[in-house]
Amino acid sequence: FRFPKRKNQKLLFTTSLRSLHFNGQQQQKGNPLVLKDLKKEQDKLENLMKTHGTTPNLEIADQLLRLGHLYALNGDTDTSLDCYIVSKDIRSSFPKDIQLSAQMLVTYGSMANIYEAKRDLKNASNHYLMMWPIFEQLLELSPALHIGRLAQIRGDWDKAIYWYTKGLDLYKVINDEKPSKTNMGPLLGLGSAWGNKGDAEKELQFKLRALELAKNPETGCNGEEIVSVLRSVAKTYYKREEFVRSLQLLNEALDLLPEQTPNVLTASIYYDIANIWFKSKNIEKSIEVFFKALEMYHRLNVEDVIVANIYSNLGQAFHLKGEIDLSIKYLEKGAKILMRLGLTNGSEWYDQLDSLGNIHFSKGNFNQALTYYQSSLRVKQSVTKNKPDTVVINGLDLIGGVYAAAGDKDAANEYFTKSTYMLKDLLEQKVDINEEDAQRMISRSSIFQDKGFIDPAIVGYNLAIKLCHKISTSGIPHPYLIEALESLGSLWAQMGNAELSRSCIKEANSLKSRYN
Repeated sequence: FRFPKRKNQKLLFTTSLRSLHFNGQQQQKGNPLVLKDLKKEQDKLENLMKTHGTTPNLEIADQLLRLGHLYALNGDTDTSLDCYIVSKDIRSSFPKDIQLSAQMLVTYGSMANIYEAKRDLKNASNHYLMMWPIFEQLLELSPALHIGRLAQIRGDWDKAIYWYTKGLDLYKVINDEKPSKTNMGPLLGLGSAWGNKGDAEKELQFKLRALELAKNPETGCNGEEIVSVLRSVAKTYYKREEFVRSLQLLNEALDLLPEQTPNVLTASIYYDIANIWFKSKNIEKSIEVFFKALEMYHRLNVEDVIVANIYSNLGQAFHLKGEIDLSIKYLEKGAKILMRLGLTNGSEWYDQLDSLGNIHFSKGNFNQALTYYQSSLRVKQSVTKNKPDTVVINGLDLIGGVYAAAGDKDAANEYFTKSTYMLKDLLEQKVDINEEDAQRMISRSSIFQDKGFIDPAIVGYNLAIKLCHKISTSGIPHPYLIEALESLGSLWAQMGNAELSRSCIKEANSLKSRYN
């Protein structure tokens, strides 16, 4: 059988397979017990190779699988993956009953885990997909949930919905339509996928079905399982801004947990409750509960992204109270935690930088605000891979706002123009343009016109006109089209370009008289 060649590496496997040991014995670190087992299992593999040569053999495939597990335990994921690949290739050369065996299932699952650990979600999803025919025979849906979950991480909501539905249909067969907590996973997954797709009603519908199952005594759910579902449903109500219902569910969840014993789940629920008070504009209450959550995390000796978020939210809450020094203190604490965690390349980090920029901007510290906003913009551009995105547009607008406030009109005009062109690219790619998009562009351009930023105003009005043509139906122009034309006409008049101004006004008047 053929051994794989890895990119930019020499042939890893030889007849003796000695080169398999830490990629040619280049790495000697790791768990001593695992290293001892590795040596023993490598010797076994070498003896098997001497016996069978390069003839495909299931004993060799099993041995490679064991070695793959040991390399993974020792943190050598590249060599582990090589072992799994060869083990899979050997089994693939056998008849279908071998290809659909439990050992092949373990091989695919192990490869999927390695790919997921390497953040190669496409390959991870493909290998979970390969597990599906075997699991379907065994009436087990684990790969369907994994594929659905990975599809969600990748933002492929349709694929996630397809696989969660497939898993749900299979469990109906397994459970003979009886209530079972095994249905909760696909139901919650479906709810989240529909929510991300923008269908709030279906999101709530599936999550409420999961909650109904969780509370059904026949399913045998324990307190923590019920709490987990309650929290998920509460988050959906929070997104819908139905804060009273969200708060009721979270308090119900707290009642199911030990009252005095600190645990991460209780601390997380306090964090959720504090966010509800914050969103409801009850700043004093939100601060009180944020500190309650923070105290519990400290007692648990936990310092993770939620703790950083709590500090950030406290900073924003104190900012709203006008206590600027406390605001900066807590925002900087949150930023330091994110730096210690190495989370300086994602949304948590740019949100933190924006918050610090906002505080300094409100104090009139324009240079410091600009430093934070520019750092934030670099992270946003990295996260979005420099593609048109609302977070980058927002970042450009924030920097433009600082320059405008500092009196540097040319720099402000430059950033506002960049953000408007990016918004133009984004909206031109959008399939379902609606009148709100056109209205927002007219309002945005009107603000720029009032402030004297001519370039972004011109780009914006022209885009609004283009959008209005798209949303006009049956040949009848949308009313916003006339508004956009009149606004652009007034802008050209303001700039002293009478010819272009007359052209816009003439077209607007023509549409008015023609369509009443």
